[in-house]
Amino acid sequence: MSASSDLLPINNSASSSSHRIQTRLPELDGFRALAVCLILNHHFGIFVRVLPWYNPIMFGGWIAVPLFFVLSSMLLTLPFLRAGLDADKCPSIRRFYERRALRIFPLFYLSMLIYMAAHAAWRSPLPNWRELVQHVFFLHNFQLGTSTINAPYWSLAVEVQFYLAMPLIGRKLYIYAQRNDFRASILFGCSLTIAPLVYRILVVCQPALLRRLGYNFLIYSSTVSNFDSFGLGILCAVLYAQAARHGRTVFSPRNAVVLLATGLMLLYVLMCFNPERQLSREASANWFTPPVYYTLINASWAACILATLSLPRSGWRRLMSSRAAVQVSAISYSLYLWQWLCIDATQRLFLHLGITSGGVHTLLRLVIQALLVITLAPLSYYGFESRFLRYSRR
Repeated sequence: MSASSDLLPINNSASSSSHRIQTRLPELDGFRALAVCLILNHHFGIFVRVLPWYNPIMFGGWIAVPLFFVLSSMLLTLPFLRAGLDADKCPSIRRFYERRALRIFPLFYLSMLIYMAAHAAWRSPLPNWRELVQHVFFLHNFQLGTSTINAPYWSLAVEVQFYLAMPLIGRKLYIYAQRNDFRASILFGCSLTIAPLVYRILVVCQPALLRRLGYNFLIYSSTVSNFDSFGLGILCAVLYAQAARHGRTVFSPRNAVVLLATGLMLLYVLMCFNPERQLSREASANWFTPPVYYTLINASWAACILATLSLPRSGWRRLMSSRAAVQVSAISYSLYLWQWLCIDATQRLFLHLGITSGGVHTLLRLVIQALLVITLAPLSYYGFESRFLRYSRR
């Protein structure tokens, strides 16, 4: 497939027939719903083997975390590009931070309190003061071990740290858009994508450092290492904005189908390979594990997103923008935060009752976990989270 005949050419002159760019893309809700479902599947079934072809999806479902980063970056970049292209004022930095804070902070801090109360009731280890301060200021991905409060919290730290840089990045892209200089925007996005790849290569060239500080600290939960997800999200936004401005799609429908199928197949292959498991067996890191591996994950998700937005509004695209997908997307943050509490509570209940894992007991445990999180997440969203979201939209 040749992208040169499918992508719109870079044009630094204003178009005589321009279209307003949509920043509300329901198809992206489908990708967010897909991401949270893959992560729930990974955590719920992490110790369960079902079918040989399904095991990679279960064990490799963690690769949906970078998808969250790509989506966030794309959605946060589009308003800056649209404002620049429409000659509007640059989005307010103060308003940006207010909306992000109302989106992330209230439920995060509430979940922290509930998790610590649960740990105290279960007599589990509680965080020391240093770790607690790191969590309060979203710096807990810099600790050497995983969070003792809630292991998935690390991704929120990476996300919030990106938010700190986003207004500066957005301002730069706004200026490029005002000038209709999409070439500079693409080069800027490419630089943010390539730099983390170089960082990961440099890390694996220092095996002693990798063994001492660990894969999680230097690669998996590192903000620098994960920044190519945000860089590719910016590239997605730039390419989409360029095409939408001219009333076109990034790819033709035929090429979009090929690209989507290729991206999904590549993601499945990548799920079959677990770099963390390989490195935990003291296997030596190399140019592919994990530097290029992470780049392929992010590039595959970006390709799937752009391909989906280039398809006709039927079939796959209709599924990704369906009402069910939008509803799951709405409660995805609650699902993500409460999943580990439901898993831990179920495991402790079974342990207390003396129920061993295996066979029907394992299936029963998975069903209870799913029912708990499916019940708790909507209550959390509609009873607490949505109140702050309504205020942020004023």
